[in-house]
Amino acid sequence: GLLKIRMESWQSILEMLVSPVVVQRFVEMPNGMTSVIACASDRHVKIRSVGAQVLKRIVLSKALPLAQRCAPHMIEALRSFVECGDDLASAAAGKAFLGIAQVSISQGHLWLSHSLLLLAHATAVVA
Repeated sequence: GLLKIRMESWQSILEMLVSPVVVQRFVEMPNGMTSVIACASDRHVKIRSVGAQVLKRIVLSKALPLAQRCAPHMIEALRSFVECGDDLASAAAGKAFLGIAQVSISQGHLWLSHSLLLLAHATAVVA
């Protein structure tokens, strides 16, 4: 029923996010990021997992400037997925975080490494 519909809609969002234009539009939508972040606390494992994949795709998209991809709310969102206690969601969020951290460090933005340490600690606690 409802879970299947929600799952299919998140899945189609995930598929559409391969387009840079869609990534930009999605992030600009009033409730776009809020709804992704809400997935981290969803009681359904599949929704948490696909939400984390959506976030990963957004964070790693070159369609957005680095500063936007590393914005505090994005980092906080990644952290909530890492800490949600779901292996698939945590792994997807962790990969996204490592990806964005590597990009930012290679471009000389070392301020992110502090967030990376916090996240590494959170991941270790979960693991």
